[in-house]
Amino acid sequence: MKAMIVTVTMVLTTILGLAREVSAQSVVDPFTTAQASGFTNAPWVTLQGTLFKQRQLQRFNSATASVPSGTAAWTVGTSTSATQTSNGTAHLNYRQDDISSTIDLSGIKSMSFSVAVTGTVTLDWYLENVNGESYSKAQTVLTAGNSIQTFDLSTAVMDQGFDLKAVTGMTVKFTAVQSGESATVTNFTFTPLPTDVPLDTFLVAQNSSGNGFGAAWASPSGTLFTQRQVARFNSAGTGTASIGGGFWTAILPRATSGSPSSSCLSYRQNRSYSPIDLRSITRMKFDISVISGSVSGYWYLMDQNGFIAEVPDGFVRPIGTSSVTLDLRTAAIDEGFDLSKVVEMRVWISATSANSSFSVKNLTYR
Repeated sequence: MKAMIVTVTMVLTTILGLAREVSAQSVVDPFTTAQASGFTNAPWVTLQGTLFKQRQLQRFNSATASVPSGTAAWTVGTSTSATQTSNGTAHLNYRQDDISSTIDLSGIKSMSFSVAVTGTVTLDWYLENVNGESYSKAQTVLTAGNSIQTFDLSTAVMDQGFDLKAVTGMTVKFTAVQSGESATVTNFTFTPLPTDVPLDTFLVAQNSSGNGFGAAWASPSGTLFTQRQVARFNSAGTGTASIGGGFWTAILPRATSGSPSSSCLSYRQNRSYSPIDLRSITRMKFDISVISGSVSGYWYLMDQNGFIAEVPDGFVRPIGTSSVTLDLRTAAIDEGFDLSKVVEMRVWISATSANSSFSVKNLTYR
């Protein structure tokens, strides 16, 4: 008989200084609740302060598995026969309860652990829903060495119809491949998807003037840029552009070719246009409601050398509500643009039909 030993350990930190990091990366299972394994009907135990509420350890084909008291470890010993169809396996199963209650994992970016392997083992890792459909990390053969195994929920293999908002369980399975296998897995954690942060809440009131870019600058109620200007052009008479109450609004009376009514929202750090480093940002987004007529627009960042990154081909919106996204991974970017030295951001919206109007809210970044 060949033998394989897999030890899964969770390193628990008690350093208060890491509290901020824990919020960004949380524990799947600390393995502090002792548990013995069984076969098909192995018992379930209740977990505290983790992603799932219950855990089960299963073993097949002469395998052993347990979470020993006081060790903060999941220890697996697996035997394998000469045929690949009866290799020893150990399953680590998770669920919410015994009535197939679901858990919403749509806010999870990934789950991962570090693993040090000698010999060769096979890892299978998957989620299940109430209909038996699965969402799985590609089967991985782990050979000698150190690696980080990540279940990235954006790239995993998903059965048609699988719903991440209605997950009923998760399984991590190790299978013996060769003799003398061993593996140590640490830091079994999950990482939430990033959340949107307000760039401007539009709560600080501000009005445009008829002087275009001669309009006054103000301090926005946001967290990224420190100065904001709202301007309007070619909109004498009934045209307006203002900010307040959570919205940027404008009435754009003219749709004359070459000089339509428009409003421009600009941001900077100060009057000297000091640069700001935006390399940690992947996207910006706002919601727009076209109340009458129709509009078109463009949205760009400009660096200190005049190079820009913008929404490709701009955007066009008819009556209705939608969103506009400046995704810096897919934006149209000038060669030489430096995201670490951005000096200005502008959103420019123009009428494409007479007497158009719009409101913008929820300007955010992540």
